[in-house]
Amino acid sequence: MREILFSETQRFKQWWIYMICIIIDVIFIFGFIWQVILGHQFGNNPAPNYVDTIVMIAMLIITSSIFFGNLKTVIKKDGIYYRFFPLNLRIKKLSLGDISEAYIREYDAMGEYLGWGIRYGDSMKDKAIILGGDKGIQIVFKNNKKLLLGTLKPFEARKALEEIGFKISDENS
Repeated sequence: MREILFSETQRFKQWWIYMICIIIDVIFIFGFIWQVILGHQFGNNPAPNYVDTIVMIAMLIITSSIFFGNLKTVIKKDGIYYRFFPLNLRIKKLSLGDISEAYIREYDAMGEYLGWGIRYGDSMKDKAIILGGDKGIQIVFKNNKKLLLGTLKPFEARKALEEIGFKISDENS
């Protein structure tokens, strides 16, 4: 096992995302109980009971993913590892041989990526996994694809990147 130089686990920090999820879930749960369990019509043009059931389950899965979702980032001597749970059940290794550069940079989640989570920039070659904050580990691969992993520990991440051989100038910090 290689020595861990940097490790971080992040969760969504935007309280309003949690509130929106809770409000939507309460509405769907109420509608499900009202129509499917109690047998009353929910709305003017109610969906069939099986649709209400499927939608309620889907909403609970989405909400659970947001509440329990996290981004784990690890830097070791042999590569950069990450996992965005629940979408990635296994940690993914980014081999140093596939990376042309890696550095810490500031980003604007709404301006560059239109939000948080797994996002894409101007092209499908520019991917970001961000849960909060405004700093990230920018990874540029030799095939010109990019991956931005958000971090709330930019100084520690920078030190680890330098330790595994990435030259980081002041303009990239």
